[in-house]
Amino acid sequence: KLKGVLSYYDLIKLMISPKYSSHHGERGSEKISLYNYRVKNFAKNYVLTLSKEKYLIEVINLIVDKKIGSVIIVDKERMPLGIITTRDILRFFIDNEKFAFIKSLNPFKKIFRK
Repeated sequence: KLKGVLSYYDLIKLMISPKYSSHHGERGSEKISLYNYRVKNFAKNYVLTLSKEKYLIEVINLIVDKKIGSVIIVDKERMPLGIITTRDILRFFIDNEKFAFIKSLNPFKKIFRK
């Protein structure tokens, strides 16, 4: 069962957060080692999910409306099957645009022109 999510961006925010640094005199701050912390202390417990039966546009709308970076895809028993991130969506559209562009070039069009 899904208990939470800890993303790349959560880790970045955590590592630059002053809450997890200790100050040592005039030399500035030194980050506390993260090796001593458990994931459960930092993972987001509130996770947005969608059924695998939903359409991509519903994932996009949820990501945009809630200003989040990903949606967990679940089965009928709400068990996680995967994750769709903003990067996945952008990659999908970029790859499709590249394919459409390459297809539009059609190198055989000029060769077989009558």
